[in-house]
Amino acid sequence: MDQIEFCNLMILNKTDLLSDEQLLEVKEGLRNLQQEAQMIECVNGNQVVFIGKGFEKSAILELLYSCIEE
Repeated sequence: MDQIEFCNLMILNKTDLLSDEQLLEVKEGLRNLQQEAQMIECVNGNQVVFIGKGFEKSAILELLYSCIEE
């Protein structure tokens, strides 16, 4: 819960597996916890690649650009 309440970005992965109604329900639930964070929907298995305690910057940038372009 803390991660959602204090984040500034929410990456919603695998949204292609949900109906429009289910996705709306998920988004509304998240908005009840966090009103200000940006939400990015990702489909077709796009994922953030985490390595150890950090992340691979090129992978997250590629993911963000692919989600924005869709």
